[in-house]
Parts: sequence; structure tokens; C-alpha cells
Amino acid sequence: MGTIGIDADMNFDKLNVGFEVAKNFGNANVIGDSSDIIHKGYMAYADVSYSFEKITPRSKLLISSGNKMDSNDVLSGKFTSHSNNSFSVYSPTNANLSDTIYPAAYGPYLATGGGNALNYGVARPSIFGDTYQLNDLILPNMGVDLQVTEKWSVSFDYWYLRSFEHAVGILNDRAVTLSSDLGHELDFYSSYDLTKHISFNLLTGVFFPGKYYREKRDDGDVLGLASSPRYDGDADPAYQIELATEITF
Repeated sequence: MGTIGIDADMNFDKLNVGFEVAKNFGNANVIGDSSDIIHKGYMAYADVSYSFEKITPRSKLLISSGNKMDSNDVLSGKFTSHSNNSFSVYSPTNANLSDTIYPAAYGPYLATGGGNALNYGVARPSIFGDTYQLNDLILPNMGVDLQVTEKWSVSFDYWYLRSFEHAVGILNDRAVTLSSDLGHELDFYSSYDLTKHISFNLLTGVFFPGKYYREKRDDGDVLGLASSPRYDGDADPAYQIELATEITF
């Protein structure tokens, strides 16, 4: 499998605009009489920011394709499609998505397991089963960076998470189409430079689960494409508070 794409970043005085598009290609050989699996995944990303000296409002949008789940596949517990529409973030390096080596946290911090602490994120529909990999996702964002003093900066972010494709679960032996609404997250980040090489950081995030996590099901994710922290329809908000000391050389 390979990936082809283009990335651009443009500056117009205090205005910054960037975008990236990429597409997977190739096929995976299947042993036996079955046809090869064709890779068709794609992604698109855009961001914009404007600097007012100490205040910089910004916005991002990520769209990453995913596999459409078939009700019959879920009920039978096996795949029948020979097309892989899920965009792979592994091959090769992308400017805004990760390769085999994880980059700095992209966000949302809690839902995708970002930051420095031991946080596995919030399970969601994805072919990789890894919340950090931004796959099968529509992810709009609005945020603002504030330079409070020369040594102290803070950031606020709002994220909306939506799965690219509807997941399918099972309830009472019947296939049910699940909501694509994954939820919302509010993030706050603060950094204070004590010296040139030492800084104190505070990272917090609050995740508000969407309709996907409030739908009752009893399949436990048969195909591994529709994971969730729980399957009984009950979902509570989650929060993360992280304090870190960063030392650079």
C-alpha cells in the first residue's frame, strides 16, 4: 500500500492558511480464491489562523475516510467486502496524521489519548482500534491562543467528533445502525517558562459523549470496527487533568 498527496502552507502577513489531501492506493493479496483487497482510503485537512499579536484565533477541519459496515457482515461475524475505504495513517508519513512514530499531540487531548500522561483515549469506531490514530473521523475545531505574558501562554479548544461512516451494532439479535455523533470536547492548555530550559504545563480536557455512546447494544463489537467503553447505553462525561514539568537541553 502507498499514499499520494499534497500539503501546502501559505502566509499572508498575519493570516496563515494550510491544507493537505492524501489518498491510499494499492492492494493486499489474499491467500486462497478470494479477490485482493483494494485500498481506497483518503483524507483532507485544512486550518486557518490570524494573529492579533497576543491573541491568535484559529480553526481546523479533518476528514478521514472509514469503512462502511454491512448489517449482514455484523450478524455473520465476517467481512465480505474487498474494498478498504479506511484511510491508513501508517504509510507513509503525512504532514497532519501520524506515521508509525507518533508525533506531538494533535488533539482532542482526552478523546484521542493525547498529552504526556497514561491515557488510552475514548474508544470509537475505527479499523485500528487505536484512539490516537485519526481514522474514520470528521473532526472540526475552533480555538484560540493567548500570550498572557512573555513567559506564560494559554490555549482553549473546542472539538466536535463524528464518525465518517455509521457503525452497526446488534441488539436482541438484530442489526442496528448506530449514530455517527461521537460527542464534544473542551480542552485547556497552559505553559509557563520558568527558565529557558524549564517549563510548567497544565493540560485539561472534558469529553461529553454523543449519541453513539448512549445507544444500547449487546454485541460487544463483533467485527472490531465499532468499539465503545461500554455497550449498555449509559455514558458519563470524562475529564483529564495533567500537570507536567518539561526540561529541554
